[in-house]
Amino acid sequence: MKVKQISVFLENKIGHVRMVTDELTKANLNLRAISLADSKDFGILRMVVEDPERAHAVLRAANHAVKETDVIAVEVPDHPGGLSDLLKTMEGCGVNIEYMYSVLERKSDKAVIILRVENTDEVIESLKNQKLRLLSSKEVYGVL
Repeated sequence: MKVKQISVFLENKIGHVRMVTDELTKANLNLRAISLADSKDFGILRMVVEDPERAHAVLRAANHAVKETDVIAVEVPDHPGGLSDLLKTMEGCGVNIEYMYSVLERKSDKAVIILRVENTDEVIESLKNQKLRLLSSKEVYGVL
């Protein structure tokens, strides 16, 4: 169950993140998750948006450097050790995590971890075999 993430390469300057979110606002696109990784001069804004294809087109039309990436959304218990248990399971399956960020869902006692991994399809099967709940793209885009 892959989820599409939108990444935008930005100069590390005041207002550049807002310019991206303004474009999404004008297009009436809602953010579901967001993460910003930066260096001195540049940053990567990673987002899960309710309609990633349209978000990609809107941001590209506004001359942003945009990329779509497959990520996985895994549900974990929202208590101490919930993430650690997931990481142990993934380690046991030989999965290397490139990066991750979390989303808290207040409708339940669960959190959602967004993961970027190598071999996404294989990891999805491994996590399903471990009886972990992976969220569908429809759930992520519409519910979180």
